[in-house]
Amino acid sequence: MNDIHRPAITALHKKEEDVCIAAKPTLPSKSTARPVGETSILIVEDDEAIRIGTQMRIAQKGYQTITAIDGWEGWEMATERLPDLILMDIRMPRMDGLTALAKLKQNQRTMAIPVVIVSASPGDQNNALESGAEYFLRKPYAHEHLFEILSTALTQQEN
Repeated sequence: MNDIHRPAITALHKKEEDVCIAAKPTLPSKSTARPVGETSILIVEDDEAIRIGTQMRIAQKGYQTITAIDGWEGWEMATERLPDLILMDIRMPRMDGLTALAKLKQNQRTMAIPVVIVSASPGDQNNALESGAEYFLRKPYAHEHLFEILSTALTQQEN
C-alpha cells in the first residue's frame, strides 16, 4: 500500500503487518500525560472476546478501564464517567460507533475526549477521521500499535 497524505488526514500503512494506523496531524506535544494508574480508557466493543482481551491488555499496562457493549452504552458511559480516552468499534448494535462519535463531539463535556476508532474495514478510515476521531486503527492490529496510539493520544490530550 502507498502512504496516503491529505490536507486534513495523514495515514501510515505498514505492509508487513497489514496494519493501518491513521491520525489527524497535530502539533508536537510535551510529555505531560497523567500517570498511567490515574488514566481511564473506555472500550466500546460489541464482540465480547475482543472487548475482554483488549480490556485485560490495557489493564495490564496499569490503565483504569471501563467497558461498553455498543455505541449507545458507550455514549452513556462517556457522559457519566468522562474517561481520558475512548477506544471504539464502528459496527455495533443499537448505535454504531460513528453515530456515538458524532454525539460525543457535539456534547460540551465529552467533545475534547480523544477517540480512537477501530475497524476491520479500511473504507471506514476517512469517515472516522472526518467525523472527529483522532486516530483510526484497522483490525487486526498488533497490541504495540494500540499502545503507541494510546500513549500518543493521551499525551496530546494533556497539552
